[in-house]
Amino acid sequence: MNTGICKGLVLAVAVALSGCSDGAALGFLQDGLAPQSGTAAKPFTQVEMVQGDVTLVPPAGFCVDPASLTQTFAILARCDVLGGRDGALDAPLSVVTISFAKATTPDTISASVFGDNIEGGKVTATETLGGLSYLRVRAQAPSDGLSDVHWHAVDQLNGYDVAVALYAPDDSAALGTRGPRILQQLLNGSEGASVANDVATRTLRPKAKPKKLF
Repeated sequence: MNTGICKGLVLAVAVALSGCSDGAALGFLQDGLAPQSGTAAKPFTQVEMVQGDVTLVPPAGFCVDPASLTQTFAILARCDVLGGRDGALDAPLSVVTISFAKATTPDTISASVFGDNIEGGKVTATETLGGLSYLRVRAQAPSDGLSDVHWHAVDQLNGYDVAVALYAPDDSAALGTRGPRILQQLLNGSEGASVANDVATRTLRPKAKPKKLF
C-alpha cells in the first residue's frame, strides 16, 4: 500500500475518532491530503501533553500529526505519510491514537475489565509485554480501507490513565505481533522522557533562600 492511500486512512481514523479529540482541528486531514510545503505545521517527533506532565515520544518512524493535537489526544502516523522529512524507517503502515485522562485510582484498569468495555468488539488475542496486556480486538473498522482488527492497551503515565489504539489496513504487518511492540515503544519512550523531564524540572527549579533568623 502506498503512502497516498495511507493518508486517506489517517483521515478516516481522524474523522471516526474526532469526538474523542476535544474538538481538535483536523487541518489537512479533512481533505485527506499531505500538508503543502511551507503552509502547514510540520509533524512532531516529540510533544508535551496534559500541560507538560507527559512528554509524548512516538515510536521509531512515527510522528505526531499537529492538526490532531490537543492536551489530551493525539494521532500518530508514519512520518512520511504526514509530510515529515524524517524517514519512516521500517515502520509498517498504521495509525495510532493516544488519549489521556487524570487517573482516579493508583491502579491501571485490568485487561479483562478493559476488554469487556470495548463497545461492539471481541477480544481475539492477548499479548503481554513488560507486564502490560495488549488486546487484539475484532470490531467494526472506523472506515473502509482499515482492518476490523485493532490493537488496544491501557496504562498509566505520570498520574494519567492513557489509552492507546492501533489501526491499519489488512495487509499491514502492524496487525500482527509488531502492533503491540509499536504501542509498547510509544508507552515506554513517553514514560522515560516524562520521568527525565520531571527530574530536570526539579533540578533546575530555584531553591528557596533560607530565612534569616536574626
